Amino acid sequence: MAYAERLVCLKACLKGTRRMVYDNVVKAHENDGLKESHPEQVYKEIKDALMRFSETAMERTVRVRAEWKHFCKDRHMSALEFETKFIKLTAQLERTGMPITDKEKHMCYLEKVGHPHSEMIRMDRRQRSDRSGGSIERLAETWEEAHAVLVEVEAVKAGTRMLLDPNNNVSASQERAGWRSEPNAGRSQGPPACNQMRDHGKCSYGDKCRFSHDPKVIAGAKKTAGKLWKIIRDPMSRRMPERKEMPIRT
Repeated sequence: MAYAERLVCLKACLKGTRRMVYDNVVKAHENDGLKESHPEQVYKEIKDALMRFSETAMERTVRVRAEWKHFCKDRHMSALEFETKFIKLTAQLERTGMPITDKEKHMCYLEKVGHPHSEMIRMDRRQRSDRSGGSIERLAETWEEAHAVLVEVEAVKAGTRMLLDPNNNVSASQERAGWRSEPNAGRSQGPPACNQMRDHGKCSYGDKCRFSHDPKVIAGAKKTAGKLWKIIRDPMSRRMPERKEMPIRT
């Protein structure tokens, strides 16, 4: 890219005080024609002036340490969102000269996902690589293996929510990626179904009932309630499918 084009792109990217620095340098060379004859010199002058705004090594180190210290998974953060930020922060620690070992990453992952998730991960024993070409039944020993367990559990929970609420406008894969559904998206704007009409076919309040007696709404409520009772009455339907055990090499 030519320096004249770089100046145009740089101007579009700058805002606030940095944009004022750009304008001051350009205005200083309005009469000498340096911007047209030697744009590389103007570009270098602007770059040198903007570099004064960059944070020092100490400021960067303190900022990264603070971000890592306060980083944790909240209930609105999906596993994939947490993974992206976890990788970003660990990479920043390495670039600032504070790398952490694989064992420390594993322990930090268990701490930052929270107690319920950490306990579930530490109980997951399955066939995993023995790092010599075979497999062995063991617990998760790296943060990647621990993260795979969390992703699987979130996928199952997202599928269950889709089963209980078919009108949800966010798919399970979108939910794991951090999508959020609107409170009323995919739902009717009217009142909810009357429980008496749903269960008994009649309502003691009659026309004075504040809930919906619409046949379509009642039919949808019966369908959703049927799926819910099927899961409650059949505990086997809530279990995860058994994994095929890999033969252990000796």
